[in-house]
Amino acid sequence: MFSVSYENMDKAIFQQSDTQLRHIVAESETVKCVVVGDSGVGKTRLVCSQARGTKYSLEQLIQTHIPTVWALDHYQNNIHVLRRSIRKVDGITVSLRLWDTFGYHDKDKHFAYGRADVILVCFSVVRRRSYNNILSHWYPEIQRTCPGVPIILCGCKIDLRHLYLEDYFMQMDKGPFFKAITDDDILYAKDGRKLCEDIKAEGYYETSVLRQFGIAEVFDNVIRAALIYKRNKRFWNVLNVFRTLNKPFIQKPYCPPQPKLPKFSRKSNDPSIDLESLLKVTTDSTDVVIRCQSVDISLHKLILIGSSEFFENLFLLDLNASNNLDNPLFPFVEVQKKHESDSLQDAKYILHAHPAFTAATLTCSVEFLYTGRMQNTNSNHLQIAEVGQLIKCQEMVFYVRHILDNESYLNDELTKLFLEKQRKRIQLLYINHQLLSDILFQLDDGVVAAHKLLLTIRCEVMAGMFSCNFIERSAKTIPLPGVSRSTFVALQEYLYTGSNPCMKDVELLEFLEVANRFCLPVLLSMIECQIVEEMEIILNRYVKKDVNEKVLNLFEFAQMHNADQLVSWCSRYIQVNYSDILAKNGKRLFALQPEIIAELEKRQWPPAWYQEEIQFYERRKKDGIMISEPPTSWEEDKNPGCLGFCTKRR
Repeated sequence: MFSVSYENMDKAIFQQSDTQLRHIVAESETVKCVVVGDSGVGKTRLVCSQARGTKYSLEQLIQTHIPTVWALDHYQNNIHVLRRSIRKVDGITVSLRLWDTFGYHDKDKHFAYGRADVILVCFSVVRRRSYNNILSHWYPEIQRTCPGVPIILCGCKIDLRHLYLEDYFMQMDKGPFFKAITDDDILYAKDGRKLCEDIKAEGYYETSVLRQFGIAEVFDNVIRAALIYKRNKRFWNVLNVFRTLNKPFIQKPYCPPQPKLPKFSRKSNDPSIDLESLLKVTTDSTDVVIRCQSVDISLHKLILIGSSEFFENLFLLDLNASNNLDNPLFPFVEVQKKHESDSLQDAKYILHAHPAFTAATLTCSVEFLYTGRMQNTNSNHLQIAEVGQLIKCQEMVFYVRHILDNESYLNDELTKLFLEKQRKRIQLLYINHQLLSDILFQLDDGVVAAHKLLLTIRCEVMAGMFSCNFIERSAKTIPLPGVSRSTFVALQEYLYTGSNPCMKDVELLEFLEVANRFCLPVLLSMIECQIVEEMEIILNRYVKKDVNEKVLNLFEFAQMHNADQLVSWCSRYIQVNYSDILAKNGKRLFALQPEIIAELEKRQWPPAWYQEEIQFYERRKKDGIMISEPPTSWEEDKNPGCLGFCTKRR
């Protein structure tokens, strides 16, 4: 015979051989625990978490419920399950055998209740019906089949008390039969304690298999209740063995993890898509025509100049109505003016292409100048490369070479380089130098020249303003009150290039208001991210009270200007710091609308129900009630299965 030290039971048990383990089981006190409750409350997953060490993701837990039970023969056939059944509670070694049952009320469960040492009755804290059925069905059934057997009450799925409020949980695919959780469905620990008294249970405990909370505590106290029941039945011969046994402990309440402030990624436009749309529509904005073999290709002077230095030099020449040029690509250029007094800037250019070049070639070449890529790969690539050389666009030449050399995968990077070069030219020529501007904006601190075409590419409000019967269509100067030069220049940079503008010296709240005024959701997102980044820096520098005040002001401002991401960030900050804000900035907090305050209070962290429970717990602790502390975690199986079928039988 051999003896085993039960100190540090977790490690000792897992180090034993199969033969030694079966000897330990034979010497241990066996406890039969029958687990009952409505179908779908989480019984089987609770049993598997204890008996098998199975862990679940949220996606697994919200899938459509399929009725299952934990098969009892695992204790005979699965050495890992048998190993995990051994527990040491109050110095007593126990082999805990869990009997899972179906949750249907009409099923006969007499075979399961037989020789039960303890009954674990489960309900879901987000399904009030399962709670009510305990008093109306399960408790009477237990009283009929096994009167006197101790009962432990367990509230399952406590993580859903707070998860049901989270946006990501609401958006998850939960299957067609998932019933949405409402505020009225939620049950709290005080409800569990009341039911515990009504059914004369030995204790009430709460569990979450998602967070692995309360699983060890509930089964340790199940064992205590069972051993006390056994001691009372066999008092004369087990008193000495069970002398260290305690009554079931009370459980420390579950506190949800502190929510993190949301992180947002900057949205972005693909500049090539916006410019590509200009090629598809012929409007009054086109001021250049390339005429090739009786085909007219309508284009835009601003885009061509921004894409190629060749066109900048061409359009800035002092030309007459008809001009013969020493240019192999465009040997002849017409300049058409609506009025004699019009400048060349307002004139329309007709570029006559050399007959050697086809319309398809020039169409592909122009497409590259607008978007940095070519969709039609069946064109005359050699001729396109020649066009690229003539207009001094080396990126176009290399783009074609990559196609001819079967290295098209290199063109994605080439497109990025070309668009970045185009962006810098547009910013330099049209924002910094204000070249070819056709409209002025009167701002709070000065006047800025701009370009109607570039303003309207990415802004529908601007497009409507300049194309419909508004006064701005014919105005030379447009007043824009409440906007500074720095803000408008940042707006120009976004509208002209589609990229994230420089916001170094920009008043961000003013910029946010302007972005909302012109209905620019992508720009709005960019500004929101910048504000959040600056707020996170402020959080580390300023006193909490001052930060609270800033966030409350920012919260209201963001709501006024449809900054949904910023509203989400501010509301999360207020929820996480609700108690501190209530104490230090209560007056400012209650200046918000009542429905907003109610929503913030409902989502506060720690939740109100946790604060109430922790106070109850501390009072009981002071009264000398035994406290249940989570034991050290057991060794985990590397490949736990949902119902324990994955481990090989030994």
